[in-house]
Amino acid sequence: MGKTIYLTDDPAVAAVCLAESAYMTKKINSDHPLWGVKDNTAIFLGDTETENWRLAHKYLPPSMGPKAVRHYTGLMQACARKSLPVFDELDARDEAWNVYQYMLKLASQTVGSFSLSKDFGHFDSIDSPLHPIVTNIASLLSLNKKITARGEWYRHLPFGDPARLRHVQHTIYSLLQEQIDAVAAESRSADAPMADAALSATCAVDYLLHAVDDKGERFPPGLILANVLVVTGAGFTTTSALLSWLIYCLVTYEGTQDRLYQELVEYGIVGPNGERNQTTWTPDLAHSLPYMDKFVKETQRLHNASFQPGRTSKTDVVLPGGYRLPPDSVIVPALYAIHTNPKIWRDPFRFDPDRWDTDEVKNRHRCAYVPFATGPRGCIGFNFALLEVKILLGELLSRYEFVREGQEAIDYDPEFQLIRPLNFYRPGIRPEVAHVGVSIAPLGVFLLLLEYSGQPLHEEVWLLPVIDRHVAETLERDGAAHGVVHKRPHAAHAGREAVQIEEALDGLHRALHAVYRCSRGRLIGCVCVHAIQVYTVEPTGHIAEVDAQSQPLQMVLHRDAAALVGKEGRGGVADAVQLALGLAHALERILHVTGCFLTGFILDQMADGEDAFFVREAVGVAVVRDRTGHGDGAERAVVYEG
Repeated sequence: MGKTIYLTDDPAVAAVCLAESAYMTKKINSDHPLWGVKDNTAIFLGDTETENWRLAHKYLPPSMGPKAVRHYTGLMQACARKSLPVFDELDARDEAWNVYQYMLKLASQTVGSFSLSKDFGHFDSIDSPLHPIVTNIASLLSLNKKITARGEWYRHLPFGDPARLRHVQHTIYSLLQEQIDAVAAESRSADAPMADAALSATCAVDYLLHAVDDKGERFPPGLILANVLVVTGAGFTTTSALLSWLIYCLVTYEGTQDRLYQELVEYGIVGPNGERNQTTWTPDLAHSLPYMDKFVKETQRLHNASFQPGRTSKTDVVLPGGYRLPPDSVIVPALYAIHTNPKIWRDPFRFDPDRWDTDEVKNRHRCAYVPFATGPRGCIGFNFALLEVKILLGELLSRYEFVREGQEAIDYDPEFQLIRPLNFYRPGIRPEVAHVGVSIAPLGVFLLLLEYSGQPLHEEVWLLPVIDRHVAETLERDGAAHGVVHKRPHAAHAGREAVQIEEALDGLHRALHAVYRCSRGRLIGCVCVHAIQVYTVEPTGHIAEVDAQSQPLQMVLHRDAAALVGKEGRGGVADAVQLALGLAHALERILHVTGCFLTGFILDQMADGEDAFFVREAVGVAVVRDRTGHGDGAERAVVYEG
């Protein structure tokens, strides 16, 4: 039922494991961290000893080598500068924003342009949603980590996370194939040797379509899709986390931000009076910044996104130190443990970029620092990634000063394939709950009581977080009962199979456990009896305002809830707002775990006019007390996943 996985913090052992040899290889078996997404047609997701991997490893590296990366430097800078108006607006509003979510937008915007020649539109406006390609890849990684951690039996279940993983895989392959076809239709490239094609291609897909080897043979078309998934997904998931940790280090370790900014001044990227020069970034410029280079290395040493490059023994192996590894055993060089091994690193938990100037570090074991792994299965995109983060960070730092909001411990998601900070904010004003027919705020609550034929359908429907700022207009315009509206409300009605609300409540009740886990056992439930507006849903679908009420907000947030809201469960409005924001923050972590901007919940009147509602778009968090007569009347906390 379980798994046996070996780990090491010894660079000598890591060197043996990461080298493809007669003893060790990357073979993804049921104990391997990538088992749930294994695909022997993809370079990262398949076994080494296959013809498909040999072909992928032959064709793909030239597209991300040093010369090819130089070809895409302008693209990186353009993506960085396209994001600046959004960050300017956030700055002007003085609003707090989650660093990881915006770095996810920025990194995926860049990688999407590189791999797919696709503008994801992440910075068209401050509220632009993540592209479905990005959200599905994030879901793929999250679901795979959950499933592989639970044993082989769990992977085969026809429902739950295993079923969702299969659905997500189908969805992402469909989305990527559509974009590959679009690139092929628009391509004007001619076939060329790999080295030349890497310098003339418009994107990685264009390269794979037209690169030929010394025999004039193209990359097999049947291998393009899976490898494009790897290039795209591995590209932005790692870089977004690294950018987030880089900004974290800027604001956590005193003096680093000032030194980096001074270096930008010394190299002419920022003028002596703080003005931004119109610098054209090149690899030579980016890699010539000595403190930037040391800062990135030290960040990757202590806060590397990747942490578990698994390898499999081919036979009985006696590792350095006399450790025996049985055949078909998976061993993981644990990167964080290696990077903080006190036998190798002096004062290992101290953030010290200047250590990289010392002879001690320069003469370290070659596997004492392996943020991109090493050997034949090492990351082929490290040239692209390092240049990308230096340019993006340089552009941001030349324009903004970063300061951290609060001092709470940074959370990460143990059920995600990479290490990423979830609750790391750049400071600003978080608006309090504002009552404008509905409650609208980046972190707030929205309550809507629905009536049909004079009868309440639900005593309460409580939804958060509220991110969309057009709830009231949508309520008036769409003629349907919208709670917190999805950022793309019209798309929510397209091609969605209707699910009766009692079925959705029952099936999604497990989301409460996710809330419980993310709050580390502190959050045990929630009750909301704060009525803001009461609406009547007329048979025509028109929504009419009936009454406005204002009552104290009550929630059970904590094991000591009675002390928080009073013995009778009725606290003051100020306490209630604080509780609402606290719960919103806890639930917001769920959104980060999924890698999605979930913004709402939509109820549509049933076509046959029955006294119930369908859930057509599941994109929010709700506490619903069922009054339809179809359920048991119990109150439930649920998350609807889009």
